[in-house]
Amino acid sequence: MKLQRHFKSAQLEVSDGQSNHKLEISEWVSGGSILITLESDSSKDSFILQAGENVELIDSSTARSTLAGYPSLDITESGSQKTAVINIEPMVAISEDGWSVRLTLYPPIPGSVEVGGELILEQLEQLGVRFGIRENAIKSACEKVSQERSMVQNLIICRGRLPVNGKDGWLRSELELDVRPGKESLDGSIDYKERNLFVDVRQGQHLATIVSATSGMVGKDIYGNEVPQRVGEPLVLSQGEDIIVEAATGIIRAACAGVVSIANGRDIRVTNLQVIGGDVDYSTGNIRSKAAIEIRGDVLPGFKVTADGDVVINGEVSGAQITSKSNVMIGGRVTGKNAHIEAGGDITLNFIEEASISCGGSVTVASSIYFSDIRSDGSIIAPGGAKIVASTLIAGESITLGQVDTISSPSSILAVACSPERLETYNAVQEAINADKIKITRLSALVGPDSEHEELQALIRQTRDNETLLHQFNLVPDGSADEPASGLRYASQQKIVIETSLEQGAEIRIGNSLATLRTSLEPGTITLDPDDEKIVYKPTGENKLPITLSV
Repeated sequence: MKLQRHFKSAQLEVSDGQSNHKLEISEWVSGGSILITLESDSSKDSFILQAGENVELIDSSTARSTLAGYPSLDITESGSQKTAVINIEPMVAISEDGWSVRLTLYPPIPGSVEVGGELILEQLEQLGVRFGIRENAIKSACEKVSQERSMVQNLIICRGRLPVNGKDGWLRSELELDVRPGKESLDGSIDYKERNLFVDVRQGQHLATIVSATSGMVGKDIYGNEVPQRVGEPLVLSQGEDIIVEAATGIIRAACAGVVSIANGRDIRVTNLQVIGGDVDYSTGNIRSKAAIEIRGDVLPGFKVTADGDVVINGEVSGAQITSKSNVMIGGRVTGKNAHIEAGGDITLNFIEEASISCGGSVTVASSIYFSDIRSDGSIIAPGGAKIVASTLIAGESITLGQVDTISSPSSILAVACSPERLETYNAVQEAINADKIKITRLSALVGPDSEHEELQALIRQTRDNETLLHQFNLVPDGSADEPASGLRYASQQKIVIETSLEQGAEIRIGNSLATLRTSLEPGTITLDPDDEKIVYKPTGENKLPITLSV
């Protein structure tokens, strides 16, 4: 049996942009081209022909391409038996989600077709690509290959227009509420007065105005199909004992005198102010109040503080639970595995160790975060000299940090453009997959990997279904939970800012993209490249090139 190749290959000197080196290159072939045939002859060789990527077998002795590109042949031997595997590296490759097209070009070998712009556009048309074609990029790529004898790999030459999701309705404050983090004193404590918490309002005073939701803009994929956006949801507030809602104008007024709390731009209330002059301990018991609360001492282990309005604690929180429908500010340390702070709005702290936080707004930590778990629908800020060690920080928006981890500490997990609730679900499904795979391995050892054993087959189906679910799962809060591409624009706008350093080993997630640091980073910014959905680090300073982080 003789193997007959129907394409040419040659050793060419090719530039990769930095140096020249010898590379075996095959000629470009069109889709539907015959690549390999097996023919009878007098030799004793026996061939098995196998179709690799973008190749199909017409019969057991003939292989042809299913896409235009560059063929490669791999032959392995076992005694007199030879196996030939033929693959096609596509010239134009469409991404799985249908949002982009990448181009790969090699210099032509002598006597072969030289690929030009017209041929590439023709291939795109045959594939049904009609929108977002970057003709200038195609022209530049062809000139580079022709003039510099350089190869072009995975260049994006077409990109769909991502949908712009609408913005939900929100509250525009008409009061002078300073949204800056509380001012840090020399001793590390926070002056909550810098936040203008506990702002007194009079009955009938104009507090805020409801801003209408926006509709956004539809997207379009590379095939020209419209992709619907998420339309913003209107903010609906019910009139109650504390606020008056003027439906025609969206104006919110105080129904009574008191102190005002605005949480996360979506919730507003007017309450009384309750002051606890000392500690929350056995003398006070747990605190439950519809008012705003100021605690001038500490909250001792095991006690709970629950309030509708803002909560300000001048002292420490040790192993206690603080819950507010509005905002929380704590001047002292928050410590202990049982310490948990939860707020509908923002949380501002000085120091946290072995504790957890969840909030609907943003989190600001002035000093340090040690071995803690912080989940925020907004941003997480621990800038400048703040130290973060072995902690998990998950933000729906961006993160700004000082020094993250040390050489000897466990690594932190940093996630931005992630819904904390969705990420928790994602991790739970991943853990279930891992557990089921262990069960499959153990059960297969008992009944055989090809067994029709009912429990084994059920585990295999369940694992396959869960893997499909994760593949389609969207962690970005701005998009639909089952459409990963719907939040890409939002995810690419979020960032991780490192103001001091970030040690190697940290896990970095931006939306649906994940990377693990292989080296430590100096001050810089970590973002998501929307073209290839890879995580990129840009060092601070001029003339420093961005670096793609390892997956």
